Amino acid sequence: GTPPTEKYGLHSSYQRIAKPEDPGFVLDLHDALERTSLPAAPRVLDLGVNTGDVLALLPALHPALAAATFVGVDHCASALARARARFDAPRHRFIEADLAELPRLGLPPFDLVLCIGTLQSPGVDDRAVLRSVVQHALRPEGAVILGVPNCSYLDGEVLHGAKLKNFTQPELSLLVKSVAFYRRYLQQHRKKVFVTGKHYVLVTAVPERAKTSGRARPEGVATRAEPTR
Repeated sequence: GTPPTEKYGLHSSYQRIAKPEDPGFVLDLHDALERTSLPAAPRVLDLGVNTGDVLALLPALHPALAAATFVGVDHCASALARARARFDAPRHRFIEADLAELPRLGLPPFDLVLCIGTLQSPGVDDRAVLRSVVQHALRPEGAVILGVPNCSYLDGEVLHGAKLKNFTQPELSLLVKSVAFYRRYLQQHRKKVFVTGKHYVLVTAVPERAKTSGRARPEGVATRAEPTR
């Protein structure tokens, strides 16, 4: 059978999911990045990097990320092999490891930590990973963006809302509980927290005194109407 570490590997149905082709996700991620105050050449950590689809988006979504140094961590060997083939080695490093091993990897702290669609994966202790990020992987003035799926995929098509067996409508209690914990924990560590997004609920944490940017959207990224409050 397929090893557990290859559940999201190159030959899995997961590879049919293309987040960069979802304009809503790209817009939401752009908005989240705009809330960060990144230095000129930031260090970026992507947990659950897989083949690097999210990494490939980043330079176009925030000017500082064009000169960033990236580290991706994942336990899937086949996905990391694809990522290493996609990205230049000097600025991109990929580590095969379980997320629970993060404190033992000895990585210097980062300016931005991303974890999109990974914390709810089977076998991942999301709260332990978040604690590890804050305590071991993040600079005091660093930012965190967590992405929690609020969608399902059918034949590669994205459907809003996470469907559970025996439920005809999306069941949001687990998502709400997870997001509430992330928000509370990050606030306890002196972060200002924003919760945004549709197909992926993005929890963005920045230092309490960070100034959010007013830069224009990159070319080709549309403006979404603000919801009624």
